Amino acid sequence: MGDKLGDAIGPALRRSFDDTPVHLKGVPRVINRLTDKKSRDRDGVHEVDRYDGSNHDVSRSPNPNHPGRDRGGRYNGDGNRPWDDKEQVGLDRYAERNGVEVIRTKAKVDYDASPQDGRTYDGLVKNGDGPNTYTGVEVKSGRAIDRYGPSNTQFQFDEAVNAGTPAQGKMDGVEFFVTRVRVEEVP
Repeated sequence: MGDKLGDAIGPALRRSFDDTPVHLKGVPRVINRLTDKKSRDRDGVHEVDRYDGSNHDVSRSPNPNHPGRDRGGRYNGDGNRPWDDKEQVGLDRYAERNGVEVIRTKAKVDYDASPQDGRTYDGLVKNGDGPNTYTGVEVKSGRAIDRYGPSNTQFQFDEAVNAGTPAQGKMDGVEFFVTRVRVEEVP
């Protein structure tokens, strides 16, 4: 009787949505499940609770055009974050061009009345003008290059540092100051 009921309901449901202009997500899947032949256990009950992996959320699957993102545009946690590669490329390029060692330890810095709640630079370079002064190296890539301008709080923070307002932080328990900021663009 279950198959007959499904055979009768499935086509009726399909016909009822023929003229509906709105896409109802999941309705076709429900209709297909009703009309598909199901295996039965010994008592003739449909085995509907068995998971076969076929109804997973497609938007969570990897996006072949954007590594590190799923089809819904979210970071998928696979460890492949393309912006990390750009950061590494930018810091390597900065170090080679300037003949310096770039410290890649992340340390938050801030100053009184800053336009944001502190700042963490992609890299730090030890300055020769004081015992604990550093240059903050910020790598910008993609659309972040265009967004980095006078209305951007990171830009405002960096401009204040470059104008003489040192940002203070701690690295490995030792107080230090960022007195300059350099931006490295990686297209």
